[in-house]
Order: sequence, then C-alpha cells, then structure tokens
Amino acid sequence: MKTRNPLLLALFITAALLQTVSWNAHAGMATVHGSLKSSSYSAYANYLKTFANYFKNNGASLHAISLQNEPDWDPHYEGYTWKAAQFDMFINCG
Repeated sequence: MKTRNPLLLALFITAALLQTVSWNAHAGMATVHGSLKSSSYSAYANYLKTFANYFKNNGASLHAISLQNEPDWDPHYEGYTWKAAQFDMFINCG
C-alpha cells in the first residue's frame, strides 16, 4: 500500500469496493444547453480514465464509475443532463 491518504488506506484495509460518480465534465465540454458535446466524448473518457488511474496509482482501484450524477435532473445551476441515447452514444463511441 503506497498511499498516505487515510481514507484510501482505511478502504484498502476493509477491502471495500469503490464506486465513484462524476459530477460534470468541465464547462468547455458542454453545449449551451447543458449537455456534453459529442465532439468531447473522447476527452471526457480520457478525463474519467485519468481519475480512475489516480485511485489505482494510490492503491485503491475503482470497482465502478458512473458517467454523471443525477443524469436526468436539470439543475438551476451549471450542470449537465443526459438522455438515454446520449449515454448509449458515449459508451459505444470507441
């Protein structure tokens, strides 16, 4: 175990399965209507991979990662909405 992060260390000791959720991609990846641009799918996938690798490189591999927190809720603040077809296109884009 090479991490010094006490939370990650505690999770490792208890053999927990880690699942994480992305809040949003950064604003440059968004359309004006609050969706992920299809032209940003590859960049967002790389962002999620970098995030997962950070955990792995610190001794805590992720069991699962969700693409978006509350994907069908349209918040009154800056955020994304995802439709089922957009999830399908993103997951199958590569």
